[in-house]
Amino acid sequence: MQGSIEAILDGVWQPDREHLTGCHEEIIRLTRLIQELSTLTNLEWENMALNKTDFDLGELLQITVEQFKAAAHKKGITITLNLIPSPINADYDRLKQVFINLLSNAIKYTDQGTITISVEPSALPSAKNRRISIADTGIGISPEDLPHIFERLYRTDKSRNRNTGGTGIGLAIAAAIVSAHNGTIKAESGSGGTTFQLEL
Repeated sequence: MQGSIEAILDGVWQPDREHLTGCHEEIIRLTRLIQELSTLTNLEWENMALNKTDFDLGELLQITVEQFKAAAHKKGITITLNLIPSPINADYDRLKQVFINLLSNAIKYTDQGTITISVEPSALPSAKNRRISIADTGIGISPEDLPHIFERLYRTDKSRNRNTGGTGIGLAIAAAIVSAHNGTIKAESGSGGTTFQLEL
């Protein structure tokens, strides 16, 4: 961005729509990066405050999916929901951020195909626990990358992430939020796509 602005100031580039659009997009990307780093830093404090309320996980997932329908349709992706009534006492906005991050990744790395979102009773002892699965038919994650995907700033495919605007922070944020709820998150991946599984 600095180079672009200097080129305009030096008269090398004209301050036309094309060059100003490039600067604007870079500002947006850097702003998002700063916001995500700030969010992650706040989440990693041990005594992070959660604003817990009673709501249904299925309804939250349906609302979140609505935000991605247009992007999915544009890529020829079908989103399927398999939900059951799942009342929960949790931080609505924080969990919505988790699902936004996971769905955003699923759409970025799936070229046509399907994304299946399921909620089912968990195998954990409490009857209130739920297992949420978000499975895509995308490019998958390599075995060497899989153990590191929840680390901050880790990007499995740097060239692809740059093209799609990834910062390598979204999954770290998701993991921190799930952990703050005393839940777990893990990923399984292969040539047929990736499945993220949460226990809440």
